[in-house]
Amino acid sequence: MSNNDLIKKFAIKETAVPATQSDSGTVTRNVNYENAAPGLWNDEKLEKFCNEHNVKILSRKNEKDRIYLNIICPWESDHSVKSSPSECSVFVRNGHVCFKCMHQSHESKTGSDFLKFYDPSARQTDKRKKHKRKIKIVCFEDIEERKPEWLIPHYIRANQLNAMTADGGSGKGFIISKLIACLTTGQPFWVEGKNAPMREPKTVLYMSGEDDPADTIKRRCRLAGADMKRLFTFELPEIHDPDDPEENKYPTYDSSELEEIISELRPDLVIFDPWQSFLDEGVRIAERNAVRRNLQPLIVFGQKYRTTSLIIVHTNKQSGVWARKRMADSADLWDAARSVFAVGSTKDPKIRYLSHEKSNGSKLQQTVLFSIQDDGTEDNACAFFEGLSTLKDKDFVLENDKKNGRPDVQKKEAREYILYSVAENRVQVGKLKDNAKSNGIKPETFDNAVTELINEGVIKRTHESQGYKRGVTVFLEMALAPTNPSDE
Repeated sequence: MSNNDLIKKFAIKETAVPATQSDSGTVTRNVNYENAAPGLWNDEKLEKFCNEHNVKILSRKNEKDRIYLNIICPWESDHSVKSSPSECSVFVRNGHVCFKCMHQSHESKTGSDFLKFYDPSARQTDKRKKHKRKIKIVCFEDIEERKPEWLIPHYIRANQLNAMTADGGSGKGFIISKLIACLTTGQPFWVEGKNAPMREPKTVLYMSGEDDPADTIKRRCRLAGADMKRLFTFELPEIHDPDDPEENKYPTYDSSELEEIISELRPDLVIFDPWQSFLDEGVRIAERNAVRRNLQPLIVFGQKYRTTSLIIVHTNKQSGVWARKRMADSADLWDAARSVFAVGSTKDPKIRYLSHEKSNGSKLQQTVLFSIQDDGTEDNACAFFEGLSTLKDKDFVLENDKKNGRPDVQKKEAREYILYSVAENRVQVGKLKDNAKSNGIKPETFDNAVTELINEGVIKRTHESQGYKRGVTVFLEMALAPTNPSDE
């Protein structure tokens, strides 16, 4: 597959690839394009620049309405493979000068490098001063206090960022379709109960970077009962230049295109599925606060256009983790979202769950249990309500770990907690057990972990009399003092 095919399919920036050698032995490399905003250059200006700086133009080639100037490479003396002459090409795309050298040693050279070689003051874009905004100082005395608003009461925060994380194959697409159906028709969602009042139908914008709107999303939403007149998606315009990555990419969170779509439609809910498809390609997901800055426009859209955002996040592949730790990519997602949901499978393979894991502004709601019922094909598949549960993502994860023969994660957690607590000083058993319970460790798991550690000779139980008729206090402490290497 060529680089152009990759760009067309995945909307990624084209970069240099490893050198290839033709039958004649010539070393060639792919063009290294600059992915930036439209610049200042055109064909005439580039040729004038070459003439003014005595850049010898060997030949001109017109291809796909673009003029390529073949010139002597400015870095000819550095070439590891000598040829006569040492040719390279410069051309203009999107107002930017692009540079292509046929030699491996200069794969990373760009149009900016070419310009600055001859004129250090030359630039690709117009760096005129932008309008300087004025940020106001507001006194809290002047702010009108209001209660949190909800798209679904106590479940999805209105005009805020919400997140849903899901295992692959857990029924995420079906539960999203049901959610869309309830919102577009005004029907109450399962967690609200049968007797909940109807609401005003909402408008939903579904931004999908995975499933096709025609062959997957529309069918699922129709079967779920959605009002198609209130459900919208986006469509990229006709591609004029297949080589231009800007024409193949989805609108990003901070793009003017996305704001134009939202300002025109004014949807009540925008779903980004998955969230990475609309992330700027320069963002380092693992970098702390990088994701939060990139998602900031969604929060602004909520304030400006009264739009609620729901980002769909895949879970990571770790076992024995839940909620925040099960959400893949970045901790910023959990922190930035006002309400977070987890979708997964119970130990019964037919039953799935939608667990409310985080809520700012209200208490956590009960977990929805649902199933996917069909006739053996996906043509009629739909999510069906199976009931409510007080269990959460953690409970289901631990149940599945036990069912699948994985180590008892909670017992491991209890052992680590006990060892950490008694590492330096002895600790009263009763107080330690109460503290462990407040940290989510069940009393029976605590007792089992203590018994194991004592049997292994790691810790020991000691007793201290409190005086006549006052009973005995039981302590836990390390069985052996840590070995000091200097004593050996």
